[in-house]
Amino acid sequence: MNFAVLSYKLRKKFLKEKIYQSYAEASANCSDKLYENKEIVHLVASKANNLVSNHKPINPGALAILELANKIYIQQPDTPITVIDFGGGDGDYYHTTRLLLSSFIKMKWIVVETPAMTAAMQANQTQELFFVSSLEKALEIANKVNIVFTSGTIQYTPDPQQTVTDLCKVQADYLVFNRQSLSEETFNIISIQSSPLSWHGSGSTLPDAFTEKIVRYPHTSLKRELFEQTLRTNNYHIVYTFAESTGIKKVNNLQISGISYVCKRNA
Repeated sequence: MNFAVLSYKLRKKFLKEKIYQSYAEASANCSDKLYENKEIVHLVASKANNLVSNHKPINPGALAILELANKIYIQQPDTPITVIDFGGGDGDYYHTTRLLLSSFIKMKWIVVETPAMTAAMQANQTQELFFVSSLEKALEIANKVNIVFTSGTIQYTPDPQQTVTDLCKVQADYLVFNRQSLSEETFNIISIQSSPLSWHGSGSTLPDAFTEKIVRYPHTSLKRELFEQTLRTNNYHIVYTFAESTGIKKVNNLQISGISYVCKRNA
């Protein structure tokens, strides 16, 4: 085992984590450029050619998109289903959905990512899959947005509540917040997540051109009550939720839940 990874696991097991008062305070103690870090961007891009496997476990979030896509298709069979995938990285969820969805159902899938990641993924665009660096640019491509999807991303943004508000303002028919890490305490929990470089991108194998190391970035578990209130305030109701612990970050003994939400815009 790499020494950096071993040291990370030992610290995680035995040391109490620091709680920060703000994203800015946490980011000052993190890796260079956070998710604009060149090593992370290059690693995700290098893994992007090996996205689809018939033996790959399917996250329940993809099944939620599949259910909604089939429902929307019945209502608009002649119009592509438009999805904005906020923080979609290398387009993994698009490829999974495309594998599961009938080939005659057309999609327009727009991944919103950091400028560095967007630039790195341009060669992977297709007639259905696009990579852009902002919601504004995504809306320039989309005519009408059917689904806004995000998976394990909100917790890494500088202001998670504002990010949820911004996604609601797209006024998509449906919102899918997959793999959310939410605080059950009376406050947001801001900490630093440390993880091996190899964990980024699809699959856990680190290509030979990369050296394993630990990267650090701020993580916020938004207060659950605040998250749900923001949805209601912005004209959405929760259709259903399901437990999903893979996006969770435990911090000391604080109460944090891993939950996914499927929401519908009120008429």
